[in-house]
Amino acid sequence: MVINIKSFGFRFSIIIAFLVWSLIGFSQEAEIIKTTEEQSYVKIEIGFMGLHCPFLGNSLKDKLKNEEKFSNLFIDEKDTFLTFSFDKSLQLTESELVDIPKNVGYSEEIITVTISDVPFSIDQ
Repeated sequence: MVINIKSFGFRFSIIIAFLVWSLIGFSQEAEIIKTTEEQSYVKIEIGFMGLHCPFLGNSLKDKLKNEEKFSNLFIDEKDTFLTFSFDKSLQLTESELVDIPKNVGYSEEIITVTISDVPFSIDQ
């Protein structure tokens, strides 16, 4: 069987193949965007050098690491802040997030919680 490059069937099959390839690429990109939009990002700062406390700092880090609802935990190398993300469907409020370090033993006055729809840059 000889395939004629100028035939309508050949050109049509090439166009269909290109459209399918494009749709696959678009759906993967849309899934990445969808995943990002479904996350809330949290930054917790505990007073001046608050995460350096040997007992409370480690307790807070361990508590966040063991929580299945939180992901992407990042602890600043200078221990000045930590960030993590959670699924927006959980609808956690700022006061609920303040309760996490408060329940470990930190005073509410030194806890700063920031919630964002976009990830925090690491150098903040």
